[in-house]
Amino acid sequence: MVQLVTRGLLLDTMRVDSSDERIAELSKWLDTADLPDGIIVVWAGDQVQQAESQAFLGSVFTAALGLVFIILLPQFNSIYNSVLVLVAVAPVHQGRADRHAGDG
Repeated sequence: MVQLVTRGLLLDTMRVDSSDERIAELSKWLDTADLPDGIIVVWAGDQVQQAESQAFLGSVFTAALGLVFIILLPQFNSIYNSVLVLVAVAPVHQGRADRHAGDG
């Protein structure tokens, strides 16, 4: 959803197909559009929620990998083996997330 706002007043709300290609196309057009002074475009709805969720999950995933590394380090008693396990496991989980993202 895109909202057209000027001087703090909501002028119009437009529903946008939430496919990434369509949003990227609209964002590119908005970057080059010559809008009158005082008019801004505010993303709302699914686009904002998706961006917030991706940022949160990225930080949680990084923290989880750090925690797993801390657990693996005394188990293997070797930095090399701990890093090797993380390098092998992290892409597998990313691939599963990408595959399931297309389901929904």
